Amino acid sequence: MVNSFSISLSVKTVKRSVFFLLSTFLILHLLSAGASCGNDRRINTALLGSFTILDADYFGLDYAAGVDLAFRYEFYYNLFLESRLGSFACSSNGGNIHGFSSQIGIVAYSSHFLPFQPGLRAGLGLLSANPVTVTPTDTFKPSQTTFYFIIGCSLGRFVWKAMTVEMGADILFAPYEYTKYTFNRQSVFTEDVQFTHYTFTLGASYSF
Repeated sequence: MVNSFSISLSVKTVKRSVFFLLSTFLILHLLSAGASCGNDRRINTALLGSFTILDADYFGLDYAAGVDLAFRYEFYYNLFLESRLGSFACSSNGGNIHGFSSQIGIVAYSSHFLPFQPGLRAGLGLLSANPVTVTPTDTFKPSQTTFYFIIGCSLGRFVWKAMTVEMGADILFAPYEYTKYTFNRQSVFTEDVQFTHYTFTLGASYSF
């Protein structure tokens, strides 16, 4: 059985993992410094449009546009557990490709700049695209689900009661190298790559 990816403990991998862990720790530290005795256990939902600049090595796919649905639960003052599900569409040599994404992580907000609400987020995510056919008879790139560490920031503004308009920017980076396969009639090509994507979101959220 051929493994779909190969783990490489390169310097690049170690640096990315350390950066992710330090960023997560920073979010928790900054939040604890501004904690209060109140704990409302708020629930927040968000609908976000997304635009992703895909890694140049990500199976030859172009930029992706999609929609994310986020659910956030406050378990500590201004600190939320977040779960996201999304879908996106992109193109490859004129063909339309659809995919799905899922994320889970933590989000920390600051209440010191009201009505603006800056935030930091860190999480884990999966990204999966449908198989890519470059030409109907020559080359085929199989579907592959890839795993990422996620670091991001956001800026929201309260516009009506508990409704917020928010925009964000995230970096999705794979902690290890994947073996990418390309098939044609005569042979199989492989390439070890470590994906990095950049996602920008704009939408609205509501807390209750």
